[in-house]
Amino acid sequence: MKKKNKVFRRHKVIKFLYTCSLGLVAASSIYFLVFSNIGLVRYYNLKSEFDEKITKFKIVESEIRNIEKEVEGWRNDSFYVEKMAREELGMGHPNEIVYRIT
Repeated sequence: MKKKNKVFRRHKVIKFLYTCSLGLVAASSIYFLVFSNIGLVRYYNLKSEFDEKITKFKIVESEIRNIEKEVEGWRNDSFYVEKMAREELGMGHPNEIVYRIT
């Protein structure tokens, strides 16, 4: 009976150690996956930084398109040049009186 008890206890201790070591490996793996340089925290930080860069890129791309349209107007559209001369520089045609309201 004592021998059976010792064997049972030994199996119980081995099972406990196996469970603890498996739990330790699982916990350290989860910690590594979450907090390491390749972990989830790093992933979410990089993802948000990437999204910010994409947003800034789209804004700059839109500004470039607007500037290209403006340059195209300056080069090819005489009405646009006249409009800008009137609005920005306060110019007018000869014999025309320009009133500036501020």
